[in-house]
This record gives sequence, structure tokens and C-alpha cells, in this order.
Amino acid sequence: MQQREAKALRPLDDDMLPPADEIAQIGRGVTEIGPKRYRGAREVRSGPMPTDGAKRERYFQALAEKAGPDTLVFLDPDNGLEVRSVSASASGAERYLFWHELRLLRDAGSSLLIYQHFPRVQRAPYLKERLTRLRGELGDSYETFAAYTSQVGFLFGLRREHPALRDAVAARCANSPLLSYVD
Repeated sequence: MQQREAKALRPLDDDMLPPADEIAQIGRGVTEIGPKRYRGAREVRSGPMPTDGAKRERYFQALAEKAGPDTLVFLDPDNGLEVRSVSASASGAERYLFWHELRLLRDAGSSLLIYQHFPRVQRAPYLKERLTRLRGELGDSYETFAAYTSQVGFLFGLRREHPALRDAVAARCANSPLLSYVD
């Protein structure tokens, strides 16, 4: 399966977030969140992520330059964040997003929304472990939380100056039979 595109949305605004039922549909194969539907949103398309290491590094450098500060970047790898069993140079690495790639976006001041497929484990503890690591990688100027369905999670790494989006996600999860929230 080919790794999907990264998209950057600007400006960071809680009205950009799609309705809960639309988020839940993403986990069932819908890969587009139409940002132009949401007030003030702008889409920056970067195309499919390359599999070659050097090209992939250039891809993330260019994405960080395009996105810049006060931007929410949606990253949709096939599986999600890196796992210990797959190195960046291994076969199958294209299905993962690696920590060093996220650091480029962090250094650009971007907030992050990351698609995460679930292995066969309990959802909430797995997400808490992933969020702890994400928080450690992004640093104190970020807060992390996730919205999730029974099939997929959406991990957020938001700059602390944007709490309205966190509040909007938590509220949507509280009012949805399809979404749960964990921080």
C-alpha cells in the first residue's frame, strides 16, 4: 500500500475540524478531509511520501518550509508512527512516520495531526504510550492527545498556544458514539 500524502492546513482553527462522523469515516478508508469546507483553511499538498531515504528527508524539509508556524499538518502514513521492529532504511519503512521527520515539522513551529493504525492491542493504553513518546519528541511547547475509533487513532501534537482545537476535539468526542478521547 502506498503511503498517503501529508497535508498542511492554515490557519490553525477549531472550525477546521471535520464533524465526528466524518473523522470516523476516515478509519473506514476515506482519506480526504476537505479543508476548503472549513472557515479559513488552506491546503498545501505535498504529494506521496517518497520511499528513498534522501528523497524522503528532502520531502519533509520542503513540507516544513511550506507549512511553517501556526499550521496544522495532517500526516497519513499507512500504519502510523515508527515501531522498533522497522528501521528507516528497512523494507516496509515507507508505511511509517519516523521521529526525526516529525522533528523537522516541530522545528518549523507546525502542529501535527497523525493517522495511527492500531495493532491488535487495547486502544487506550496503546495510545497513551504513543502520546507519551510523541510528547517527549515534541517537547514542552506542545501538548498531545488523541481522538480514536475502534479501528484508528488520530494523534495530535499541538503548540500550546492553540488550546481551542484541543477543546473542540474533546467536545466532539464527548458528543459522539463513534469517537473517544485520550490525553
